[in-house]
Amino acid sequence: MKVLISCGIVASFFVWNMLTASVTYAYGSSNNSCITCHSDLKKNGNKLVNFMVHDWKDSIHRKNGVNCEACHGGNPLKSTKKEAHIGVFRPNNPKSTVYYKNIPTTCGKCHRSELRAFKLSYHYKHLETVGNGPNCVTCHGSMSTHILTPETIAATCKHCHNYRLAIDPTVPGRAKSALLLISQSRLLLNAYKTIYKKEKTTAKTAWELNSAKSNLDKAISSWHKFNLENVVRLVENMYYNLKAIK
Repeated sequence: MKVLISCGIVASFFVWNMLTASVTYAYGSSNNSCITCHSDLKKNGNKLVNFMVHDWKDSIHRKNGVNCEACHGGNPLKSTKKEAHIGVFRPNNPKSTVYYKNIPTTCGKCHRSELRAFKLSYHYKHLETVGNGPNCVTCHGSMSTHILTPETIAATCKHCHNYRLAIDPTVPGRAKSALLLISQSRLLLNAYKTIYKKEKTTAKTAWELNSAKSNLDKAISSWHKFNLENVVRLVENMYYNLKAIK
């Protein structure tokens, strides 16, 4: 496919802004007992929790003021262990906000559009019915979260999509191509917008540019549905819009 071939020049392009556009951050208190207490647990022999806190300290969540209670619950303003942990359950407890089936809803408190799209995916249906489908943490990590890039997505998909498990082994390569396609298309659209911003734009050109942006936005928002064919179709529609500009 001609559109896919054009993607090779962006192998290192990051899509952070694309995938986090809908995030609404919840800001916690600077006087947070979760952080102060769990940071010192190494002294009491609980190295695992201590390491997790340090992973969080280097995360994008921490940089944007998203603290422990946003995902785990509890009351960071209380100083005693009992009061601070009210509403907090171990991850293997179905009542926990970070129980594997509850993770999408927990993340969706901020990442609303991603949750809406994810709920329409086969991944979500598999998670809800069979119980061993992927959730947000599977791809993005937990404490030190990350956004998948074209370079890393194939390796992530291969954990499940491989010949050994007999789960469509073509997915990793197609997912990488689709993400490269989105990345390249964003660059191309921005270039067009820059060029025609300097020139007298006709009504038709303005319409095509708006339609191109709309198609790309739809492709981006549908990413978490994991319908790769639909992502490619929407980006191709964007290319047709740009091609129509003379």
